[in-house]
Amino acid sequence: MKIKKKTVIIIVAAASLLVLALFLSFQLSRQIAPDIKYHIITKGTVHESVALDGYVFRNDNVIYSDKADAVPTRSEGEKVAVGATVAKSGESEIKTDVSGYFYSRVDGREGDFSLEAAIKLTPGMLGELTSKSASDVSGAVGKIATECKWRLAADTKYENFSVGELYYVQIGDENIPMTALYISDVENGVYTVVFECDGGQSAAENRQITASVDVAHTGYVVPSAALQGKDGERYIYLFERGRAVKVSVSVVYDGGEYAVVESESEIIGKVAISGGGQNAGKVLK
Repeated sequence: MKIKKKTVIIIVAAASLLVLALFLSFQLSRQIAPDIKYHIITKGTVHESVALDGYVFRNDNVIYSDKADAVPTRSEGEKVAVGATVAKSGESEIKTDVSGYFYSRVDGREGDFSLEAAIKLTPGMLGELTSKSASDVSGAVGKIATECKWRLAADTKYENFSVGELYYVQIGDENIPMTALYISDVENGVYTVVFECDGGQSAAENRQITASVDVAHTGYVVPSAALQGKDGERYIYLFERGRAVKVSVSVVYDGGEYAVVESESEIIGKVAISGGGQNAGKVLK
């Protein structure tokens, strides 16, 4: 059987390309290994977990009764209208004069936790506000939250929260989406941050809570070991045409293993190296 000349040429060309690819792959690995590590740059997200000890508050109206045996008739978090019966004592009905969401747990701190109080907080004031003596709640049968929204306030040294940003906050078994509503001025390295939420009602019934906030950082992802420089100029080295090329970057977040950076030039898909700084501009062999 005869083999056409054109077929032979195609086979030879394909074989040549394969050999060339293997050669280039070998040369790359030979040039940047073993003393120089490399990483293909991608755009991605690195997550940071920030621990917070804070206080939950919202605008609550306590409902009182002079009947010692008054029993709530509404379930937790149930929405009620003005004039609705929320508790009974025999034939007597206790009604609410405001609309909102009913809760039976009353701790005497309801009046201290308005939004107006929150947006005036500074570091130190939060602790003072939450350490006040609770008011007398004898005769209380429940409370009405005038809106579903509730707020979490905490003092923190973390400086990268942003007003208006959505964060996922882990409180107990609940992973709750919350928006940063307010951030105070810094005082002795500490900020007071107030988050707002529309859900997670079980978490909202605990005054003092420990939370874990997920902060997502998106950008160019590189190994932390590839970062060079200090607080002033930060840069990385890229492997280009067999040489180490210096590229300035700004560090968004450094998690110790991987960092998120920004750069004025497009660096996605390129090779970041660590250990190449001393060979900047030189052929890496």
